[in-house]
Amino acid sequence: MKKVLVLVEGPTEEAFVRHILQNHLMDYKVMIIPTIVTTKRVKSGPNFKGGIVSYTIEFA
Repeated sequence: MKKVLVLVEGPTEEAFVRHILQNHLMDYKVMIIPTIVTTKRVKSGPNFKGGIVSYTIEFA
C-alpha cells in the first residue's frame, strides 16, 4: 500500500481529505494522511492553525 501525505490548511480541508479522498483512494490501495499546517507561531500562547475566517463576500 502506498502512503500520501497531504498538508492541509485547516479542519475543513482535513475533513474533506479524510472523508472523501481517503474513501476513494482506498479502492486503489493508497492511504492518505492529512496534516494541518501551523499558519502562525506565537511565543506565548497557542499556535494558530487554519486560514482566514474574517473576509467579506461581495455579490455582483
